[in-house]
Amino acid sequence: MHVFARLSVKRGSSKKIPLYHQIETLIRSRVLDWRLKAGEKLPTEEALMRQFCVSRITVRRALSNLELEGLVVRNPAKGTFVSDHIEYGEKFTINNTLKNILEDARRYKVKVTLIKNLRVGETRNPREIGEFLGLSDDDRVCVIKRIRFLKDEPVCYLENYLSVEVGKQLTRNELSRSMLLDAVKEKTGLVVDRGEMYISAVPAEPEEANHLGLQAFEPLILRKIYYWFPGNKPFEMVWYFMRPNHFLYKAGMVVKDAY
Repeated sequence: MHVFARLSVKRGSSKKIPLYHQIETLIRSRVLDWRLKAGEKLPTEEALMRQFCVSRITVRRALSNLELEGLVVRNPAKGTFVSDHIEYGEKFTINNTLKNILEDARRYKVKVTLIKNLRVGETRNPREIGEFLGLSDDDRVCVIKRIRFLKDEPVCYLENYLSVEVGKQLTRNELSRSMLLDAVKEKTGLVVDRGEMYISAVPAEPEEANHLGLQAFEPLILRKIYYWFPGNKPFEMVWYFMRPNHFLYKAGMVVKDAY
C-alpha cells in the first residue's frame, strides 16, 4: 500500500488551518521522517485531489511550497519527486536524565525574548504555576521566555517560571550564552535535587506558532519539567514547546514483575 493511502486532511475542527497547509505538512513530515525516499515519485495531482478531496489549486499550492523549501522537485512532463538534496536534521533523543537535558541544551543558539516579573494571574496557567510555587494570583513570578535555534531555524520555544528572588539575579546576556541551571548555580550556589517530566502533544497557539515559524494549531511536543532544590523546595517550572521533526523520546521498558 502506498504511504499516501493512509493520509487524509481534516475539516471541521481543523478548518482554521488551510487545506493546502495540511497537505503540505503531511507530505513534509513523511519526507523528513524518511518515509518517502530521495527520488521517490509522489502521486499525480489528480490522485492527490482524490485522496484529499480538494481542488487542483489546493494541491498545486501545497506542492509549490514544498518545492520552495527544496523538499520536492516538480517536472511538468514527469511529475513530482522527492529531492535528492535534502539536508536531514539530526533528531535529538530525549530521555528522563538531567544529563540528557543539559546535553540537548548545549546544541543551540538562544534568543531571550522576555525576562519579566508578572502576576501569577497573568501567566499561561495561573493555577498550575501558583500551586507548584506556592503563590497566589496576585503574587509575582519571574517569567523567562527564550527561543532555541539549530542552524538558524527555531526548533524550541521555552517558558521558565521561577521565584522573583532567583530571577532577579539573571540577565539576558548570560541566559543567551549559558543554561539557566548553570547560571543559577553560578549566582546562588544552588543545584537542583530532583525533577519530574511530563510529555504531551498540543496544538501551537499563536504565540508559539509565531516564534517557531508555524501555523497556529500545528502539532507541537510539550515537555513540562518541574525542578526542586534540596529540601523539597520548588525551584522552577519549564515549558518546552518543541517542533516534532527535531526530537524523539526514548524510555526504557521495565519488564520485571509484568507477568
